[in-house]
Amino acid sequence: MKAWLELMRAALGPTVVWDFVVGILLAGISWHDGLWWALTSLVLIYFAGMILNDWRDRPLDAEVGRTRPLVDGRIQPNTALAIVVLMFGGAYVCALRSGPHLGDFALWLIFIVVLYDMIGAQLRKHLGPALLGAARAFSICFGVIATVGADQLRETMGIAAPLCYALYFVFLSRLAQREEYGVRGLNGLAYIVMAAASPALLTQFATPTWLFYPGWLAVAALLLVPAWPHRHSFWEPKQVQIMVRRSLSLAPLIPGLCLLASPNQQTQLYAPIALLVCVLVGRLVRSYST
Repeated sequence: MKAWLELMRAALGPTVVWDFVVGILLAGISWHDGLWWALTSLVLIYFAGMILNDWRDRPLDAEVGRTRPLVDGRIQPNTALAIVVLMFGGAYVCALRSGPHLGDFALWLIFIVVLYDMIGAQLRKHLGPALLGAARAFSICFGVIATVGADQLRETMGIAAPLCYALYFVFLSRLAQREEYGVRGLNGLAYIVMAAASPALLTQFATPTWLFYPGWLAVAALLLVPAWPHRHSFWEPKQVQIMVRRSLSLAPLIPGLCLLASPNQQTQLYAPIALLVCVLVGRLVRSYST
């Protein structure tokens, strides 16, 4: 079971659930039964995408000596691929059960995930960050679209939060592309700086209360302080992986800032939950990471 949890990146699963919940809160939607089906669909797509990613990358993982379940033999590749197909099929069924709006949107998300995982190395280098950013933006929109449809997304939730979150993952993905060979410290730091700057988009669509700005500063400090002392050194692959993993663990803080930037004071009160999600993810990463 531990091997499957590692393969699915179960440690980061709470971040996807949090994305979903934040979208619902930003849109002011009351919870209904269809959202359980929508959430299940989103989680299945996420887990299937993680498995497919390792299935596609297993030659590279073997080359660089990673001890992942599909490389060290704990899980057979054919079994993993069969589970991916079942998960994607189950995700589509759950999307249909959620109501009349989500089926096509779920297919688009599945398409983006499969495209990201299966395109060649050169195309992934250029398209991968945009595809990953789009997938994480979709995760915030998933529950909202399940409830009101894509046509009403802008009116109910707006586009600031999805764009901000997508931009964070675009720059984080660019850094992650250096995990195999390392990167110069200043270049690696630049990606983290740009990821930390992504909440600036929130200020372009609304005027947040003063609480947003110290929150943004704190998030930026958490991202940048560990990287700053190493700005003049070369980051070996292991160090790049540590920086990427840390930034992934802190990703729930970005939707938290989206809540803090909301004009609705009641919605702002949910922002501190992001800290609890980060603590949970941090503990899971230490137990179920590869």
